[in-house]
Amino acid sequence: MKKKSLKSLLIVTAIVLVLGYFAYHLIQWAFVPVSTEPVIFTEEQELIEAPGFIIRDEHLVRSDTKDLLFYPKEDGEHVAENGVIAEQYKAESDVSIRKEIEHLETEIKWLKKFDNASERASVNPDQLQNKASERLISLLTTIHDGGYRHLEEERENTQYVLNERLILYGDAANFSERIKELEARRDQLDRESSASTGRLQADAAGYFISYVDGYESALSYADVRDLTPADLEEGRLTPQTIDEDVVGKLVHSHLWYIALTVSEREAHRIQEKGTGIFLSIPSADGRDIPVKLVTVNFNKERGNAAVIFSCDYMNQPLSRIREGKMEIILGTHRGLKIPQKALRMQKCTVEVLQEKKEETDTPVYKEETGIYEGVYVSIGDRAVWRHIVRVFSGDDYIICAVSPEDFNPQKTALLTYYDEVIVEGRNLEDGQPIR
Repeated sequence: MKKKSLKSLLIVTAIVLVLGYFAYHLIQWAFVPVSTEPVIFTEEQELIEAPGFIIRDEHLVRSDTKDLLFYPKEDGEHVAENGVIAEQYKAESDVSIRKEIEHLETEIKWLKKFDNASERASVNPDQLQNKASERLISLLTTIHDGGYRHLEEERENTQYVLNERLILYGDAANFSERIKELEARRDQLDRESSASTGRLQADAAGYFISYVDGYESALSYADVRDLTPADLEEGRLTPQTIDEDVVGKLVHSHLWYIALTVSEREAHRIQEKGTGIFLSIPSADGRDIPVKLVTVNFNKERGNAAVIFSCDYMNQPLSRIREGKMEIILGTHRGLKIPQKALRMQKCTVEVLQEKKEETDTPVYKEETGIYEGVYVSIGDRAVWRHIVRVFSGDDYIICAVSPEDFNPQKTALLTYYDEVIVEGRNLEDGQPIR
């Protein structure tokens, strides 16, 4: 009796499981909707974020003077051998006057350039309008991001372009009256200021930086190619105490280095790219800086690597940066963006491009059968197959070429703008109703 009851229980359980299985799939078939997303054109940067450290050929500049110093050049500007690094003054008011005179002379130089007819004739109105828009956006971005250290520079650059626009469009005939006012003010300040009590001169050519952070000798400039991830570990590099007689530093070589720690996988991506790499340092205005890959030193045990880049570009914000989060820009990819989960593989017979020797050659296609990548798009109530040519793959998306030559466009259905890509769907077949 007990055996019969157990057998009945097992039969009932099996029937319930089978019915549940079919019920689940029936509900899926009948009620789960097809999900689609529109194809959009996008521009995506391929980025790797990493902590970085800057190494320069830095030499401390010392002075035992008790006078106040005025630096006639901005940090990061080139200084010739025996060129003036700083001027010495007894009173703070004299330094303030010298700074104002420098500012006035810069504005006078710009305004005189506007009065040059040949300069005005060479200006393209459309380019000038774009430049004015870019400068205003850059100024507002600097204010929004709290970049007050560079606000004066952005203001001057914006004022320069707007004044240029005033002249070009006839809103101002010239700036001769303004130039006279500025020159008069400059001459008055020059008479009021005391003479310099001395000068500091560069012992070699390079670029001068008035800011010293104590890391000037933390890493050897000569041995930069041998740096390992361990050398760049957080907390390992410590700043040295700055002596009271240090008034700045002179960077002798125009070439400087950036050392970053990345994962082993990211290091391989950088090696594969090799050239055409840029670096963005958010704390230095976030401008893209062209860099050259010097070497990659792997640490297999830790699964990471030290990547060393070189650069010969310098400006005032960059001259004050030592370390921080940086972005390695491996490239910018443009094309049609689709979700990764929309990708499907299908066996097709298509006409495929044969190798072209020159860009100007007429493309030659050959019919081939194989497994190709693509997506299904929704047209009416039907699923339609579209071929894609992958340009770049992100974590959850793919960027496809807009007008690829890989397939004969006359005989191949290619993905295009505003197609509705099927992200979720069952039993999809080319030309068949969506179920």
